[in-house]
Amino acid sequence: MGEEDWTLHVLGHVYVSRQNQAARLPVKALALLTYLILDGRPHHREEIASLLWPDRNGLANLRVELSGLRRTCSADLFPAQLPLMQLHWETDMKAWSAQARTLNSETLPQWLSTVRSLPLSGLEDLGSAGFRQWVEAQQARLTDQVEHTLSEALHQFTAKGDRSGAQMIRVQARQLGLNIMGPVDQAYDNGNQGPPATCPAARSPSPAVRLWPAQVNEIRTLLSAALQSPQAVIVQVPAGAERQVITDVVLGTVWQAVNITVSGPPQLVQEALFHQISTLIDRPDPPRTAHANADLLHLLNHLRSASLPLVIGLHDARDLHPSLSDVVDFILELPLPLLVVLTCMTPVPAEQVMRCLGQVAWQRALRMNLAPLGPTDIQAAYPSMSGGMAAWLAQQSEGWPMYIQALLARTSERLPEPDQPYRRGTLPYPPPMPEAAAAAMVTGLRTLPPSVQSGMARLAAWPGRLSPDVLAQLLGEEVSTIRDAALRRGLLLPSSDVEIIRIPTLSFRTDDHAADLVLASELLRVALAATLTADERERGRTLWHEHAPPKDETAGPAPKENRTFRAFQVTSPLTSGTNQEIPRREVKTPNGYRVAWSQGALEVLRRGSPEVHTALLLDFGYVPAGSWRAVLHFRARIGCGAASLTCLVNGNSVPLYVQRQQGAPLGIPLGTWVTIEGEGDAGMLTLRLEATDLILTLHCLEWGGRTLIPTNPG
Repeated sequence: MGEEDWTLHVLGHVYVSRQNQAARLPVKALALLTYLILDGRPHHREEIASLLWPDRNGLANLRVELSGLRRTCSADLFPAQLPLMQLHWETDMKAWSAQARTLNSETLPQWLSTVRSLPLSGLEDLGSAGFRQWVEAQQARLTDQVEHTLSEALHQFTAKGDRSGAQMIRVQARQLGLNIMGPVDQAYDNGNQGPPATCPAARSPSPAVRLWPAQVNEIRTLLSAALQSPQAVIVQVPAGAERQVITDVVLGTVWQAVNITVSGPPQLVQEALFHQISTLIDRPDPPRTAHANADLLHLLNHLRSASLPLVIGLHDARDLHPSLSDVVDFILELPLPLLVVLTCMTPVPAEQVMRCLGQVAWQRALRMNLAPLGPTDIQAAYPSMSGGMAAWLAQQSEGWPMYIQALLARTSERLPEPDQPYRRGTLPYPPPMPEAAAAAMVTGLRTLPPSVQSGMARLAAWPGRLSPDVLAQLLGEEVSTIRDAALRRGLLLPSSDVEIIRIPTLSFRTDDHAADLVLASELLRVALAATLTADERERGRTLWHEHAPPKDETAGPAPKENRTFRAFQVTSPLTSGTNQEIPRREVKTPNGYRVAWSQGALEVLRRGSPEVHTALLLDFGYVPAGSWRAVLHFRARIGCGAASLTCLVNGNSVPLYVQRQQGAPLGIPLGTWVTIEGEGDAGMLTLRLEATDLILTLHCLEWGGRTLIPTNPG
C-alpha cells in the first residue's frame, strides 16, 4: 500500500485514514506519525523515543508502537535496519484549503464541519516538554492557515452577497476563538428577528471600508518600490488585526501574501515560512537539504522565476530571534519583488528594530503606528451606527477591533444604548468581556515563560496600583523576574497620580520616578483575571480588602455660579473647517487616558479601574486674558468614584462639572453638546479631567482671541 493512499487529518482531533476510511491507532502512534509528517525531515529513532517517551524505556516503547503500525497499515513503514525515520503523507489541510476556492452555499456546511476544533487536538499533553512545545508551535502555524482560509472564504461569500454563508463562516470562526476580521453583514445573530431595537449599531458596514485606510494606503505606496528591490515596514497594530492589515494591503493587487507568527522556536518559524511559500508557488514537496537557509534560498529563487510579488507578514516580531533576524536581513538584500511587514502589539525601540532588520535594511524601513480605533473610525465601518454607540464602543474596547467585533457579535444579551438617558446621562456599566476577545488577549502572551504568565494573572487580581510591597506579596521570590519581564514587554507601566499631555503636540512623558506600576490596559487586567481559579480570585479579593489604600472622594471644587461662565445646549457642533483626510493621531497614558486628534476635534477616552484614581491634565500653554468659548460633549460613568472636568488658569479653577462619591452632580449636563462661554485671566491654561470611564469631545476652544483646537493639528 503506497504512501499516497494515506492521509493525516490535522484539522481538529488527529487521526489517519486510508481511502477515506479512518484507522484506529493509539494516541502515541498518532503523535509519532504527526511529528514525522509535519516536520518532513528524517529523524533518528533515539531522537523520536526521547521526544515521545522521556524515560529509560523510550526505545522499547517505540518498537511496540512500530509493531502496531505494521499491523494496522499492512506495510513496514520504518524498516528495522534503517536508523532514520521519515514519512511523506498528505494532510487534510491541503485539500481543505483548495476546496475553499470553489465553495458554494451547498458545499459550505460540510466544509465548515471539518474544523470543529483547533488543529492537532488531543496531542497537547503528550511526551516531553520539547514535543509539547513543538505541538504548540505547529498548532499556531496550522491555526494561522485555518484563520487565513476562513478569511478568504468570508471575503468570497461577502463579495457574492451571500450573507447567510458569510454568517455561517463567522459563527464557526467564533466557536474556534479565531478572529477572521472580515466585514460584518449582520452584527447580531438573531435568526429572523433582526437586530434588537435597543442597539441600532447592528447594521452592515460598507464592504469597501477598511480599517486604517490612510495608513494602509501609505503601506501600499511601498509596493511600487518593492517591485524594484525589497522593502520593509514595522507596524504597531492592535492584537488580532495583524492579518487584516496584510489582507487590506494586497487586496485588489497582483501581490500575494503569507503570514507567520514569529514568536515560536526559530526552526519551526522558518519551516512555516518555507511551507507557505512552497504552497504559494505550487511546489508542495520541494527537495530538502540539511541546511534550512539553503532550502529557503532555493525556494526564493523559484519565487523570482515565477515573477510572483510577495508580501511577508511577520507577526509578534518584538522579540525576533537573532537567527530569524539574519534570515530577514538576508532576504531583504535579494533581487525580489518583496515587501516584509513586521508587526508588534507594543512600541519597539529603535535599537530593537536594528537587530531585526540589520543596519542597511533598518535605514530604509518605514515605521508606522496604527492607532486604536476611535468613534469616527467605527462609524466609517458601520455607517448606520449612532455617534453615541460608536463613541461608547471605542471607549469600552480601548480601540481594539477584535473586541468591537466581539461586542457586536454577542447573541446572549443586548448591548446598552448610550444615546438614551441613563442615570442622568452617564455611561452605562461595562458589559462582561467577550470570551473570544479575552482568549485572544491571553493567547498573545503565550511566548512568555509559564512563571511570568501565572505571575501576571496573580497581579490582575489586584485592581489598584501595584506598589513594590504589593508586588512582593503577590509574586514572592519571583517578583524581580516577573516584574522585569513584564516591563520589557510593556505589560506593566509606571503609574502616577497625575498625567500631563501637552496640546497640540500630544507629547507625554512617563514619570520615571513613579514607584507604582499598573497593567498596560484594563482589558488586559480583566482578561488575565479571568484565567484565575475561584480560590485564586478569592485570595486576591481578600488581599485587596486587607491592604487597599483609603478612597479619595474629592473631585475638586464645586462649580461656581453662572457669573463665572454660562452654558447652553446646542444640537450639534459646527463642522466647517474640519479635515477628514487627516489620519487619527492618538497617545495613551499608562493609566488608560487616550487623547487623540480626530477630524478637527480633540477626543479623550478612558476605560479604567475604579480603584486607580488618576487626573489627566491637558496643557494648552499660555493664553491671554479675554473672552473664552468651548463647544464640548462630555460623558462619564458615575457611581465608581469621583468625576470632574475643570479649567485651570494660573491655579484659578473654573469647575465645569463635578461628581463626588456622594451627592448629586453639579455643572454642565452630560450626554449632550454644550457651548460654554466666560471671561478669563491670562496665564497657563490647563483642562483637568478625572473619571474611571469617560468620553470627552472638545470641538472648539477659544481663549483671548486664540484658537486652541486647530483644524489641522499637524
